Amino acid sequence: MYSDSDIYLLDDPISALDIHVGKFVMEEGILNYLQGKTRIVATHALAYLKFFDYIYVMDEGEIVEQGDFETLKETEIYKEIQASFDKIREEEDKKKQEQEEKKKKEEADKKSSANPLDDILASGIDADDKQEQVED
Repeated sequence: MYSDSDIYLLDDPISALDIHVGKFVMEEGILNYLQGKTRIVATHALAYLKFFDYIYVMDEGEIVEQGDFETLKETEIYKEIQASFDKIREEEDKKKQEQEEKKKKEEADKKSSANPLDDILASGIDADDKQEQVED
């Protein structure tokens, strides 16, 4: 990016970045810093397609669709791609939710198997009642 070239060819420049860094690189670097330059960008980041002048959709090295974003978003190919990404996102969200539920269950199980005195202390029973319960 520092070469001050007229043309930049970028092969999925944000694919290995987390969402926040990728957003920064795309918005501040490619869209702003390289503004006025010819930018050819290969990407899977559908959210950024609207910022580019012309888009080629490729499948196995062949151009299967092309046009500006407004034209492209109405095509069956784009809708299929968007649906695939939506399905992947839903599966990831479901997996994350299942992991969170599993973690909560494990924490609850840990608490229930903890020292009974901890439960007594947390219950707000006064000291005399605690001693009686411990002796029982």
